[in-house]
Amino acid sequence: MRILITNDDGIRAPGICALAERLAERAEVLVVAPERQQSAASHGITLHKPLHVTPVEIAPGVTAYEVNGTPADCVKLALGALCPDQPDIVVSGINEGANLGLDILYSGTAAAAAEAALLGLPALAVSLTAAPFEFAAGVRVTERLAEEILRRKLAENTFLNVNVPPG
Repeated sequence: MRILITNDDGIRAPGICALAERLAERAEVLVVAPERQQSAASHGITLHKPLHVTPVEIAPGVTAYEVNGTPADCVKLALGALCPDQPDIVVSGINEGANLGLDILYSGTAAAAAEAALLGLPALAVSLTAAPFEFAAGVRVTERLAEEILRRKLAENTFLNVNVPPG
């Protein structure tokens, strides 16, 4: 299985690192994420400045790149240039803080998953709803949902936005 992971909290956020490390135990993982926090970036893309891609180390056995752009930029770059093979699924997260109701209109986490869905890939946006942020629980939920999504197939241009409560 090939998984593309991104987020809006930045490449060094604890949620993306925990997720990448765990999923790399069972899948081929590529991480392409913003170099810095991009919360509330919505579905913005970069038009008037060059995008730079830099390899970084975030977890053993994980190929990772930071991008000086938005979460949607990261997905576009990954799928258009950085992925040697198309991923089976795109996971955005694990985000610190809920993406509920109208929040998803502003969420870079949800926008990254939406970009993948618009490009024809199954996608999942995962957020933890409240502190203390327990990434282990978010990782377990993400693993199970990714397996189910791949087994059952999502409708075209569809992504799931999942909020994991504490405990």
